[in-house]
Amino acid sequence: MEKFKFYYNGQVNLPKHAGIYAIVNILNNKKYVGSTSNLSKRYRQHFNLLVKNKHINIHLQNAYNKYGNSSFEFWILEQCDDIPDTLLLLEQKYIDSDGNYNICKIAGKTTGIKGKAHKITEYQRSKIIEANKNRIWTKEELERRSLLMKNSPLVASQRKPVLQYSTDNKLLNEFDSIMSAARYLKNENARVSIKRCCQRKQKLAYNFKWRYKYDNKNDKQ
Repeated sequence: MEKFKFYYNGQVNLPKHAGIYAIVNILNNKKYVGSTSNLSKRYRQHFNLLVKNKHINIHLQNAYNKYGNSSFEFWILEQCDDIPDTLLLLEQKYIDSDGNYNICKIAGKTTGIKGKAHKITEYQRSKIIEANKNRIWTKEELERRSLLMKNSPLVASQRKPVLQYSTDNKLLNEFDSIMSAARYLKNENARVSIKRCCQRKQKLAYNFKWRYKYDNKNDKQ
């Protein structure tokens, strides 16, 4: 995670890349979360509006006026591909966990500060998943996506260790995530069945029992 102060001359070397960011009150750790196709440009937009007392988010503006410029930082939570639906989905997850200053609790328009809030429906989520499933990725795109996901703090926070047992409840292996377990089986599609097993929705997956390591009911039954 990269952190930047708000400087009045605006000369801050931020990446001109898509990503999820937060404007953070370092005194109380409250955050305004957003997404953008250009982090450097969005930094300048927010700063200029706050300095001029014209920011559309009244909660953030009032806090800025009360605590002063030195109490705020611009954090890059993570960088990602410049795909609107990807930005919205990631932004929504960060808002859900840390968007204290966000007036609207659903991810907004990804280009420009002003814009009508856009709620992602379950239908839209399914379409995004379907589109990505049928998409033909180049080797470079796959390598880039793999690196982004590997370094994603959001993904890291949601990763759960998984235990593999034989049918007679003998511990065989421990994995840092369901995906790692699926790769061990040399079948990434296995993650669906492994997850269902960990959630106790089915007993076996690929002739093994699976449980989350920190499952409070880790009885393998």
